[in-house]
Amino acid sequence: MLEVLDGTARVAVTLAAYTGLALGELRGLKWIDIGKDSLNVQRLIWRKQIVEPKTAARKDELPMLPVVQKALAEHRKANMQTEWVFEGPYFFPLDLATLGSKQIKEGLQGSGVEWRGWHALRRGFATRLHEAGVQDRIIQSLMRHSSLSVTMKHYVKASSAANVEAIQKLTPHVATVPATRRRKAS
Repeated sequence: MLEVLDGTARVAVTLAAYTGLALGELRGLKWIDIGKDSLNVQRLIWRKQIVEPKTAARKDELPMLPVVQKALAEHRKANMQTEWVFEGPYFFPLDLATLGSKQIKEGLQGSGVEWRGWHALRRGFATRLHEAGVQDRIIQSLMRHSSLSVTMKHYVKASSAANVEAIQKLTPHVATVPATRRRKAS
């Protein structure tokens, strides 16, 4: 996806995919929220309303990977006079939902990559962390959820490749079970 997109769309997708920020959090980012290697969510924008994050956990500092730092540094150079990271006309943040449904979706046409929305990037962030073996509590912290059950139930998804890998781990155990026990267990 990042190989195909450019400009603001590429920066917004990079930020969403590698930080797990929600759409309203992305829209609410100001340059003052961005540090050298971390960012803080201080507000979110839902439609035209600017509101505070729902919980204290949502205000936790988020570390940024070098790919995110680089994308933001380049974006900043092109947007030196803006207050908001994704500023649109009239000194207010862009409507990123429209950016996704129009510019990103159109930019991906013919690439073989389908746009599934901003929330899919957030779920993908949590799922990739889980697949990489990151502890559940760390994923919860990075997602800035108050509850581990929310993170695991709604954000970490099992991939079919992970399901195949898990079931193949049973192969050595099945071979060691005596034939008479195997028939009863099945």
